[in-house]
Amino acid sequence: GANRLLKKDVTAFTSSIVQSRDKITVAVGSSNSDTPTASEIFVLSFDGAIANTEEWRVLPGIDAALATWPHLKELLGEDENDDDEDDTNNREWLVNKMMALSHVMYARPGSSLSCEYALLARLLIEEQELDNGRSVGKGGKYASRFHPSSSPRKSQQQDESSSSSSTAAQQGSRPLTVGEISANWNDGGHLSDTLLTRYNVNGKNPLPILKEKLKEVCKDAHHQLYPMPSTNQVVCDALADCSSKVYVTVGHKWDIDVGVQVLEKSGLQVHIASSIDDMNDEAGTSESSAATITLVPHGSDTETKLLRKIICDAKEGSNIFVVNSSWETLRKSKMLFGDNIPRLPNSMGRSTFGQSINLSLNLPMWASNTHPTQHNDAMMNPWTNLLSVEEELAEIMSARITS
Repeated sequence: GANRLLKKDVTAFTSSIVQSRDKITVAVGSSNSDTPTASEIFVLSFDGAIANTEEWRVLPGIDAALATWPHLKELLGEDENDDDEDDTNNREWLVNKMMALSHVMYARPGSSLSCEYALLARLLIEEQELDNGRSVGKGGKYASRFHPSSSPRKSQQQDESSSSSSTAAQQGSRPLTVGEISANWNDGGHLSDTLLTRYNVNGKNPLPILKEKLKEVCKDAHHQLYPMPSTNQVVCDALADCSSKVYVTVGHKWDIDVGVQVLEKSGLQVHIASSIDDMNDEAGTSESSAATITLVPHGSDTETKLLRKIICDAKEGSNIFVVNSSWETLRKSKMLFGDNIPRLPNSMGRSTFGQSINLSLNLPMWASNTHPTQHNDAMMNPWTNLLSVEEELAEIMSARITS
C-alpha cells in the first residue's frame, strides 16, 4: 500500500530529473563571461537535515533548566550526592518525552535551540508533579516511556505534606500529554511564548539567563558525557560531491563549533560565516571541484530573513533548494513566494524577491525531529515539498540544473 506508493513517487521523481537533465544546460566550473550565470544554491539545516541533534540538545537543555531553577532538582528527586547513573535513571522518562516533542522545537531569533528544550524541561517536570504519583511505575506504551518508573526521593516532611494535599491534587489535575503540548507549542495555546512570561526570573525574560547557564554546563567536565550529533552519511556524501554553493544553517553562533567539528569529521570543507552579512565572503563563494560548506547562524534574525538575503544576493535565474527539518520555519518561509504558487517539479516556484529566482521549500522525511503529521502537511501544502529519502536530495544535487 503506502510503501508501494512511496516507491512509485520516488521512481517518478528520479525519472523526471533524468528527463529534465537531457533538456538543460549543464554548468561546468565558473564562467569568464561578463554576464553572471545562473546557479544552484542549497540551504540545509544542520539540525535534522544533516545531523541528528536531539540528544545533544536535550541533555544540556535539562542541565541548564536545573541550574536556572534549582527547585526542579527536588521535583526530579536529584541531590548533590547522586552519581551520573542515578541522574540518568531519574531523567529517562523526561528525555523520552522531550525527544518525542523535538518536532515542535523552533529556535527563536538570537537564541540557541537548546534554550527551547530548557523551557520544555521545566514544563514537563512541573506538569509531572500535578500527577501526584498516580502514573509512576505504570506499564503500557505511553506510561512506561513518558512517566517515571519510580517516585522521586522526598523527605519525610515533604511526604506528609504531599499526602495531606493528595485529595485536592486528585480532583482533575493531570500532566499535559505529548499530543496536547505538541498541538499547543507553536499554535493554539502558544505555550512557547506563554512560558517566557510564566517562567520569568525575577521578572525578567529567562532566555538570556538560560543562554548563560548553557554556556556554563557545556564548559563543565560533565559536558563530555553529552553525545555528539551523528551525521546522515548519504547526505554528507551528496554534499561532498556537490559543486554548487551550499549553506548550512544553525540557530546560534554557539552551535558553530560543534557543527564544524561534525561536518569536518565527515570529510567536508567548512567555511564559517559569523553572521548572515558574512555569507558572501570570498572563502565561501568559490566554486571548485571540492565542496565548500558555508556554516551560518541566523542569529538575531529569523531563518526566513536569512533565506530572503540568500535569494536577494543570488545570481539572476538561480534555483534555490531549501531543506529544513523545522516545519515552523518552512511555514513562515512561504511568504517568500508572495502570490506565486509553485507549479514546477519539486514544488519549485518563482520567488517574489531577487531576480527571477526559483525557490523550493523541502521537509526531509528522514529527519528524526520531524513528525508524520508534518510529512502529510508538507506533501499536501502547495508551497512545500516532502523529500521522502536522502537519495532524492543526492539526485537533485548531482543534476546541476540551470535556468
